Amino acid sequence: PRRYFAAYGVDASEEGVLKLGPAWTAVAWPTVTTWDTLANLDLETWTTSTIAGTWTEEVIVSGAGNATRSATTHGGTYAALLTSGTASDTQGVRLRQSATWATDMQSKKFRFRAWCRTTDGANSATRIGIYDGVTYTYTNVISEGVYAEYVVEKTLASNATELTIVAESI
Repeated sequence: PRRYFAAYGVDASEEGVLKLGPAWTAVAWPTVTTWDTLANLDLETWTTSTIAGTWTEEVIVSGAGNATRSATTHGGTYAALLTSGTASDTQGVRLRQSATWATDMQSKKFRFRAWCRTTDGANSATRIGIYDGVTYTYTNVISEGVYAEYVVEKTLASNATELTIVAESI
Protein backbone atom coordinates (compact mmCIF):
# COMPACT_ATOMS: atom_id res chain seq x y z
CA PRO A 1 0.00 0.00 0.00
CA ARG A 2 1.10 3.58 -0.68
CA ARG A 3 1.65 5.84 2.25
CA TYR A 4 1.45 9.58 2.16
CA PHE A 5 3.06 11.84 4.69
CA ALA A 6 1.47 15.05 5.80
CA ALA A 7 3.25 18.30 6.52
CA TYR A 8 1.84 21.67 7.36
CA GLY A 9 1.64 23.90 4.31
CA VAL A 10 3.17 21.25 1.99
CA ASP A 11 1.39 18.71 -0.24
CA ALA A 12 3.46 15.54 -0.69
CA SER A 13 0.71 13.34 -2.17
CA GLU A 14 2.52 12.79 -5.50
CA GLU A 15 5.64 10.66 -5.63
CA GLY A 16 8.78 12.78 -5.92
CA VAL A 17 6.84 16.07 -5.84
CA LEU A 18 6.46 18.58 -3.04
CA LYS A 19 3.86 21.27 -3.61
CA LEU A 20 4.23 24.40 -1.57
CA GLY A 21 1.07 25.60 0.15
CA PRO A 22 -0.14 29.18 0.41
CA ALA A 23 2.28 29.96 3.24
CA TRP A 24 5.25 28.95 1.04
CA THR A 25 5.75 30.80 -2.18
CA ALA A 26 9.49 30.40 -2.68
CA VAL A 27 12.63 29.03 -1.11
CA ALA A 28 15.29 31.63 -0.38
CA TRP A 29 18.85 30.44 -0.92
CA PRO A 30 21.67 32.19 0.90
CA THR A 31 23.59 34.76 -1.08
CA VAL A 32 27.03 33.53 -2.09
CA THR A 33 29.65 36.23 -2.34
CA THR A 34 32.56 35.70 -4.70
CA TRP A 35 35.73 37.57 -3.89
CA ASP A 36 38.93 38.04 -5.77
CA THR A 37 40.90 34.85 -6.13
CA LEU A 38 44.58 34.82 -5.35
CA ALA A 39 46.94 33.98 -8.20
CA ASN A 40 49.93 31.65 -8.49
CA LEU A 41 49.01 29.69 -5.36
CA ASP A 42 50.87 26.68 -6.76
CA LEU A 43 54.07 28.78 -7.09
CA GLU A 44 54.53 27.66 -10.70
CA THR A 45 54.98 31.20 -12.09
CA TRP A 46 58.31 32.90 -11.32
CA THR A 47 59.46 36.17 -12.86
CA THR A 48 63.06 35.21 -12.00
CA SER A 49 64.56 32.46 -9.83
CA THR A 50 64.07 34.76 -6.82
CA ILE A 51 60.74 36.49 -7.60
CA ALA A 52 57.66 34.31 -7.13
CA GLY A 53 55.28 35.98 -9.57
CA THR A 54 52.39 37.55 -7.60
CA TRP A 55 53.95 36.86 -4.19
CA THR A 56 55.86 39.54 -2.27
CA GLU A 57 59.00 38.60 -0.31
CA GLU A 58 59.96 40.42 2.88
CA VAL A 59 62.52 39.92 5.62
CA ILE A 60 60.85 39.51 9.03
CA VAL A 61 62.07 42.09 11.59
CA SER A 62 65.80 41.72 11.01
CA GLY A 63 68.39 39.25 9.87
CA ALA A 64 69.00 37.33 6.71
CA GLY A 65 66.48 35.43 4.68
CA ASN A 66 65.40 34.89 1.11
CA ALA A 67 63.04 33.00 -1.16
CA THR A 68 64.25 31.11 -4.21
CA ARG A 69 62.67 28.83 -6.79
CA SER A 70 63.19 25.14 -6.06
CA ALA A 71 62.60 22.01 -8.11
CA THR A 72 62.11 19.92 -4.94
CA THR A 73 58.33 19.89 -4.95
CA HIS A 74 55.31 18.11 -3.58
CA GLY A 75 53.68 18.42 -7.01
CA GLY A 76 54.19 20.48 -10.11
CA THR A 77 57.46 21.90 -11.40
CA TYR A 78 58.44 24.50 -8.79
CA ALA A 79 58.19 25.27 -5.10
CA ALA A 80 59.44 28.14 -2.96
CA LEU A 81 62.50 27.52 -0.82
CA LEU A 82 62.40 29.94 2.11
CA THR A 83 65.73 30.30 3.89
CA SER A 84 65.93 32.07 7.24
CA GLY A 85 68.99 33.46 8.98
CA THR A 86 68.36 31.67 12.29
CA ALA A 87 65.70 29.55 13.94
CA SER A 88 64.14 32.35 15.96
CA ASP A 89 60.89 34.27 15.85
CA THR A 90 62.68 37.55 15.10
CA GLN A 91 64.54 36.63 11.93
CA GLY A 92 63.47 35.01 8.73
CA VAL A 93 61.68 35.52 5.46
CA ARG A 94 58.02 35.75 4.51
CA LEU A 95 56.17 35.32 1.23
CA ARG A 96 52.81 37.07 1.25
CA GLN A 97 49.92 37.73 -1.09
CA SER A 98 46.84 39.88 -0.49
CA ALA A 99 43.38 39.54 -1.97
CA THR A 100 41.59 42.59 -3.31
CA TRP A 101 39.89 43.91 -0.17
CA ALA A 102 36.12 44.13 0.30
CA THR A 103 34.61 45.17 3.64
CA ASP A 104 32.07 42.33 3.45
CA MET A 105 35.02 40.00 4.14
CA GLN A 106 35.02 41.29 7.72
CA SER A 107 33.88 38.67 10.27
CA LYS A 108 34.02 35.90 7.63
CA LYS A 109 35.99 32.67 8.02
CA PHE A 110 38.81 31.85 5.61
CA ARG A 111 41.01 28.77 5.24
CA PHE A 112 44.50 28.51 3.73
CA ARG A 113 46.11 25.13 2.96
CA ALA A 114 49.68 24.50 1.88
CA TRP A 115 52.09 21.60 1.52
CA CYS A 116 55.23 22.41 3.53
CA ARG A 117 58.45 20.81 4.70
CA THR A 118 61.71 21.96 6.24
CA THR A 119 65.16 21.05 5.02
CA ASP A 120 67.26 20.99 8.16
CA GLY A 121 65.01 19.99 11.08
CA ALA A 122 65.69 21.87 14.31
CA ASN A 123 67.68 24.61 12.58
CA SER A 124 64.70 25.93 10.63
CA ALA A 125 60.98 26.16 11.06
CA THR A 126 58.16 27.00 8.70
CA ARG A 127 54.60 28.14 9.23
CA ILE A 128 51.68 29.45 7.21
CA GLY A 129 49.22 32.07 8.31
CA ILE A 130 46.46 34.55 7.58
CA TYR A 131 46.66 38.28 8.36
CA ASP A 132 43.59 40.52 8.48
CA GLY A 133 45.28 43.88 9.12
CA VAL A 134 44.73 43.40 12.86
CA THR A 135 46.38 40.10 13.88
CA TYR A 136 48.12 37.08 12.40
CA THR A 137 46.82 33.54 12.87
CA TYR A 138 49.39 30.80 12.23
CA THR A 139 49.66 27.04 12.05
CA ASN A 140 51.91 25.38 14.56
CA VAL A 141 55.57 25.55 13.58
CA ILE A 142 56.42 22.92 10.99
CA SER A 143 59.71 21.09 11.48
CA GLU A 144 59.28 17.80 9.60
CA GLY A 145 61.67 17.03 6.75
CA VAL A 146 58.91 15.55 4.57
CA TYR A 147 56.00 17.27 2.82
CA ALA A 148 52.78 17.44 4.81
CA GLU A 149 49.62 19.46 4.30
CA TYR A 150 48.97 22.22 6.82
CA VAL A 151 45.79 24.22 7.27
CA VAL A 152 45.15 27.53 9.01
CA GLU A 153 41.67 29.00 9.55
CA LYS A 154 40.83 32.50 10.65
CA THR A 155 37.63 34.44 11.17
CA LEU A 156 38.59 37.94 10.15
CA ALA A 157 38.10 40.67 12.75
CA SER A 158 35.04 42.91 12.50
CA ASN A 159 37.47 45.80 11.88
CA ALA A 160 39.73 43.87 9.47
CA THR A 161 41.32 45.86 6.66
CA GLU A 162 42.88 43.15 4.49
CA LEU A 163 43.09 39.44 3.73
CA THR A 164 46.70 38.33 3.31
CA ILE A 165 48.09 34.79 3.27
CA VAL A 166 51.67 34.19 4.34
CA ALA A 167 54.30 31.47 4.31
CA GLU A 168 57.28 32.00 6.61
CA SER A 169 60.63 30.49 7.41
CA ILE A 170 61.66 31.59 10.88
